[in-house]
Amino acid sequence: MVIPTFNERENLPVLVSQLMQLPAVRVLVDGLAELDGITVFGPTSAGAGLQALAHAPDEPVLCDALALVAPPARAEGRLRVAVDPPRV
Repeated sequence: MVIPTFNERENLPVLVSQLMQLPAVRVLVDGLAELDGITVFGPTSAGAGLQALAHAPDEPVLCDALALVAPPARAEGRLRVAVDPPRV
């Protein structure tokens, strides 16, 4: 999802709040945040769309969390998950 903005700093919190109402985003972020060992930063509206950073203590914990949470989130709508993205 790309939402172009220009001088809209004061509107971004409202926009992010509205985007969190999208079922796929809400299911993924809320699901990850509930898991032990996973910390979710965001979501924020940055770059090419809505992004959140999920931090896990190691690779197996992150893989297990995504395997558990991503399928139900994708059932709610389109969702792109990038592991170890170059920048967030």
